[in-house]
Amino acid sequence: MKLSLYFLTLFFLLVSCNQEKKENEKSPAKLTEEEAVFFPVTDFLKGQLIEIRERGLAPIFYQDKRGKLDSSWIKMDSLEVFVADFLSPSIDSFSMAEYYTLKKFYDQTLGRITLTYEANKVLPKNNPWLSWNVYIDPEKGTVEKIYLVKSVSPNKKLLLNWSCKTQCSMTGIEEDEKTNTTNVFRKETIKWKY
Repeated sequence: MKLSLYFLTLFFLLVSCNQEKKENEKSPAKLTEEEAVFFPVTDFLKGQLIEIRERGLAPIFYQDKRGKLDSSWIKMDSLEVFVADFLSPSIDSFSMAEYYTLKKFYDQTLGRITLTYEANKVLPKNNPWLSWNVYIDPEKGTVEKIYLVKSVSPNKKLLLNWSCKTQCSMTGIEEDEKTNTTNVFRKETIKWKY
């Protein structure tokens, strides 16, 4: 929890320090502070995993296999294995900033401040992150939810919906361009508050 609050405070300090720059001062080779600000998603998720482990409750893993729900307990030491697809490559790098556009707004339907990062150009092969959202409770100043979209192949995507206090769900979607349909090839949920 302390680690999460530290990164959240650091992020808001960086954003609040953003000063207006004249258009002629911005060169193509240099990024403005606004473009370079990244919420450290990967470090935050790793901090969440540590926090879950410290609670001492074994999470429950639910897997949908062809419409049938299967559940099992997860050992605390193997929790990272189940979410490993979403921990690499790291989302916190200044070198990634040029590929994403950050939009900040207050979402009245959710009552949350939303930070949306979307790819603004063709991504290099070593960067599979298509987009992600960070939802912040404005009253508490805490991250409530994170949503990640990752490309694993030209027609497959992985989605992570991380609810900080309760659970996360992982979905794999495959798009068939010939039939213009989508199929779910992975559907899993881990609950640590039950």
